Amino acid sequence: MDSLRRLPAGAAYTEKSGQATVSLSYEDGNVVASARCDSLERLVFELSEQLYGKTEQAGQREEQKTAPAATLWQRFKGYLSGILTGIILTIIIQIIYKLWQKRKKRQDQSV
Repeated sequence: MDSLRRLPAGAAYTEKSGQATVSLSYEDGNVVASARCDSLERLVFELSEQLYGKTEQAGQREEQKTAPAATLWQRFKGYLSGILTGIILTIIIQIIYKLWQKRKKRQDQSV
């Protein structure tokens, strides 16, 4: 502590061991410490790059999921097929109903 207090203003004590670095300084009656580790900084950088890549891929997937807008011809074909299906079903139901009515009349006449 005494040697830290004797340091001139703006000076710091720095020690490096392998990839780790520690700096100590004395400012306004407080001891300020900071530490760095090259391998951790590299790891954080790599993970942030991977995260950025994943968010980009997720954004591209969302863009791919949107369906293209239907053209006027495609809409027309869809509406026309619905109308034709309705007409054909109506005709089939009417034919079945008439056959049922004829069968019912025959049963009533035979009884």
